[in-house]
Amino acid sequence: GGIAMTRNELATATGLPLSSVCGRCRELLDLGHVEVVGMSADKPARQKLQLTERGRALALAAAEGVAS
Repeated sequence: GGIAMTRNELATATGLPLSSVCGRCRELLDLGHVEVVGMSADKPARQKLQLTERGRALALAAAEGVAS
């Protein structure tokens, strides 16, 4: 489980430009760190993305590195 968000939702939540979010999401998808878990209900429907187990482990390791 985890929180699934669209690229638009990620851009809004982070304040980053949508073009930047889309590029990073593509890279993370290609690396297997995020996965498509569904589609949004709005029109046009947008992919909902979520961290994979591998992505969660990487995020936790990065957060621990920042905290120490």
